[in-house]
Amino acid sequence: MQLVIVGREDLDTLQKWTEEKFTPAKNNNRERIVFNGKPFTAEQLGTRVHALPVKDVRQLHMSWYLPSTVKEYRKKPDHYIAHLLGHEGPGSVLALVKGKGWATALVAGPEDMAALDFSHFKVKLDLTAEGLEHVDDIVAIVYQYIAMMTEAGPQQWIWEESAKLDFMQALFKDKERAGSTATGLSLSMGIGPLADDWIVLGAHIMDQYDPTLIKSLLAILANPANMRLTIVAKGLKVDSVEPWYGTDYSVQPIAPELLKSWASLPKNPDLALPPVNEFVPTDFELKTPPIPVSVSKDIAPTLIEEGQIKIWHKMDTSFNVPKGAIFFDISAPICYITPENNILNSIYTKMIVASLNEYSYAAELTGSEFKLDSTTTGLQLMSRGYSHKLLTLVERILHRIGDYKTVLNPEMFTVYRDKARRTYENYMQGMAAYMAIYNASMCSELNRWHVDQSAKACPEVTYEDLCNFAPQLLKHLNFEILVFGNITKEDALSLKEIIRRHFNSLPLASVPRVRRVILPSETETHCVRENRILGDKNTSVTNVYQIGRCSYRLHALAELVQTIMSEPLFTLLRTQEQLGYIVQSRVKVDGGVLTVQVIVQSERAPEYLDQRVEFFVSTLPQIIADLSEETFTGFVDSLVSKCLEDDKSMIEQAMRYWEQIFGGSYRFHSSRAMAQVLKNTTKADVLEFVATYITDSPQRCKLSSRITVNDSTTDTGSSNADNQAERVEEKEAKEAKGEEEKAAPADATATTSTTSTTTHTPEKEDKKAAKAVVLVGDFDEFKATLCTYPAPAYEVEDLS
Repeated sequence: MQLVIVGREDLDTLQKWTEEKFTPAKNNNRERIVFNGKPFTAEQLGTRVHALPVKDVRQLHMSWYLPSTVKEYRKKPDHYIAHLLGHEGPGSVLALVKGKGWATALVAGPEDMAALDFSHFKVKLDLTAEGLEHVDDIVAIVYQYIAMMTEAGPQQWIWEESAKLDFMQALFKDKERAGSTATGLSLSMGIGPLADDWIVLGAHIMDQYDPTLIKSLLAILANPANMRLTIVAKGLKVDSVEPWYGTDYSVQPIAPELLKSWASLPKNPDLALPPVNEFVPTDFELKTPPIPVSVSKDIAPTLIEEGQIKIWHKMDTSFNVPKGAIFFDISAPICYITPENNILNSIYTKMIVASLNEYSYAAELTGSEFKLDSTTTGLQLMSRGYSHKLLTLVERILHRIGDYKTVLNPEMFTVYRDKARRTYENYMQGMAAYMAIYNASMCSELNRWHVDQSAKACPEVTYEDLCNFAPQLLKHLNFEILVFGNITKEDALSLKEIIRRHFNSLPLASVPRVRRVILPSETETHCVRENRILGDKNTSVTNVYQIGRCSYRLHALAELVQTIMSEPLFTLLRTQEQLGYIVQSRVKVDGGVLTVQVIVQSERAPEYLDQRVEFFVSTLPQIIADLSEETFTGFVDSLVSKCLEDDKSMIEQAMRYWEQIFGGSYRFHSSRAMAQVLKNTTKADVLEFVATYITDSPQRCKLSSRITVNDSTTDTGSSNADNQAERVEEKEAKEAKGEEEKAAPADATATTSTTSTTTHTPEKEDKKAAKAVVLVGDFDEFKATLCTYPAPAYEVEDLS
């Protein structure tokens, strides 16, 4: 057993608690299990494995089993090899196969299963359709790179650069949550009897360069007979079925002549070792004196530039690390006016990211990173890292976004269009609960394209469409930016000149914002769809109780209600009635609109699940009323503490600010304001909130999104949504009636719930006159009948 206790108390107190609580634990003196052998025999190596996936994915895995390097943690020979094989810059394996249109991603390194007996080293690639036809050629390129590494010999400067970066990341590591720290230390302790520095810093220590050890591991990798090759894709030839999960697969030896050819390949002039990393920082000076977090968190970002380029800025004065974060919301309404434009924006964004590999991977190695995504309003760029080189990285990215002629490439367009098509088609193959949540969002978010519409349009978009789209995308842009961390106001303002240098865009007349419809209160809305996975018995219900425009008071009350209801909800529906594995409640704010949601995934009829959720909701006022003052105050105090909790890291604080900027509300002190509301909240306030918005009242706005079992033999897309919804609603009503009959014995009597969650009998419960049900067929037609909430707006934060 390994035990780690992390707390704010002093070490003497922690030790005292440990001795009191864990001294009685019995030591069985069991010896550690050690596997003194190899995980595979010689006959099981040099083999090709085919496996058929459920989703439409294409992957290639090259696996080797090496001597364990855990005890060599100060030397990290496998880290050196992984760094080179997994490199993504010019001259790398990925750059070459991606340029040929054969793969889109590569990961290399030891699997996360540290052991004292052996280690598992893998090179994994995500393949394109064409790449699946060139598996042997891709394997050959990997072996050419290994041969080049072997011939060049270990490069001490590369090893030392990696060692420097590892040490730098340990020195300026962001503060972790206590649970993560305890888990990580416990796992390190469990690996074996190693030195204490392994437990705390083992992943970051590299101070013993050993070229002989690197050569010995390279020798194993260089022999193709030591490899297991696995291809995962649809349409492969298979001859066996795995007994536990029913996966179709086959295992065949690789032809000896092919193994021999991989072992003696000619040099490839397109492969090379990486150059010196230009993003390694050398200036770690803090730009401003530190002040306590409790003071710093009350200082909101300042708007230092307005107009087409809007810049918010805040210096970090709390976390004392030479890091920063720069986030961009780039608004371009053209990107979402049709499903085709949505697809083109997504493809163009991914092509920009792919074209930046020469910079992004080198920056990532230094602890800097960026994420560029397409959004419904344009693009979002989020960058973070060491402040010394962060602006350099950001300028490279902005230059590439604006230089569309460098990004456009017909071969890569085909690759990413195919990847987008598979993503759209696979999306609705997810868990039933996720699909219910997705459909609920489709019912409420205005001007949103369904993934089915994107899947249908995707094969029709052309490279010519993209060539016309890209310059139009860049024609009218607005920028909203957050600069946070160890970055001065002057450096933040320099972004304006950087943007002017790389973009010649006209400003927008208005910035688009996400809008939400107002759900009707006089009726109840049901959205019913079938599970897209044939034979999957899982169903789901997501009940959305729409509160309205989010204010501090309503948000605070919603969070308090959710805190009170979460445990009795789980106890009743999950523990006692065992409706399903997923039973949860949550509060959501989207587009400035507040909702309380209950999510259940089960194998029971969705209408029955809704009935059980509604029964629980009907008991909620009594549950709250029966809370003692001490218990109620405990809920309030717990939530207040959570609201006032200090940010754990610089990036956590930056993300909190960015959520308000990107959402358009700019409520930078929302948590503090909610805490003030909560301190003055009474039980009567909570009961009034529940009676108005959650229980079945005239004012309640409820949407029930349901996923039912698909027992048909053909797929049902969005084209027949009306017929499908009506057919499914009728079927689930019959199933629910059967569920009620099964759930209730003839002599059962109903009981009244207070704070406990006793099993209840559905047909014996009091029922009010039900509201008329509006069944959602076509999403757009449904939303067209409703009014919408205004876009989020700045709310004055009176925190006096």
